[in-house]
Amino acid sequence: MRRSPKRLAPPARRGQGRRRASSLDAHEAFIVGLIEERKDIGEINQRSLSIAKGINS
Repeated sequence: MRRSPKRLAPPARRGQGRRRASSLDAHEAFIVGLIEERKDIGEINQRSLSIAKGINS
């Protein structure tokens, strides 16, 4: 005998309330700090490249 495929119910809609807490919420400040650091490093790299181009011109 073959089984008929299960019929899945549509996903339940969640209300528009407060969002559930994430496991990363406790580390938010640390993560944002890392991102800001990366931005600064990228900016420093761009400046050093433009300075190097100016020296080599």
